[in-house]
Amino acid sequence: RLQGRVHLLDRGFSAADVSVGQAVYMARHFTPFDGFEALGAWYDRLTARPAFEAALPGDGDPRLYAQAFYAPWDVA
Repeated sequence: RLQGRVHLLDRGFSAADVSVGQAVYMARHFTPFDGFEALGAWYDRLTARPAFEAALPGDGDPRLYAQAFYAPWDVA
């Protein structure tokens, strides 16, 4: 649980934050995070770090995601 924590590990910022942060970066394109305030606050702190932000593709960068959100397909 992230409730009341600044980073994933008690000892502070670590590679765990970076690796999970990359997964969260990708996941936010496919699912809304409404109702997960602690996750959003943690991700905001992570993306505020210049090195983490520099490692991400820019908005609309065609190398990864062409749009901000991909709604689920209608499979019915």
